[in-house]
Amino acid sequence: VYSYFFLANGTPAPTYSVAGGTLPPGLTLASDGELSGTPTTTGTFTFTVLASNTEGSVSSATVNMVINQA
Repeated sequence: VYSYFFLANGTPAPTYSVAGGTLPPGLTLASDGELSGTPTTTGTFTFTVLASNTEGSVSSATVNMVINQA
């Protein structure tokens, strides 16, 4: 099982979403920034995580994730 938390600061606290690309199958991104699950497919996956809040603050990160063993 994989678990990683993306972190962005802000008031009010930001929520997280996938803004582009594809998460590795078996992983999900929760609105609190936790990327978790059990990968089911090997390969390289590129996706963009967006953190935004109701005040209009936005931050993003592009992730290249390599799954070697599913």
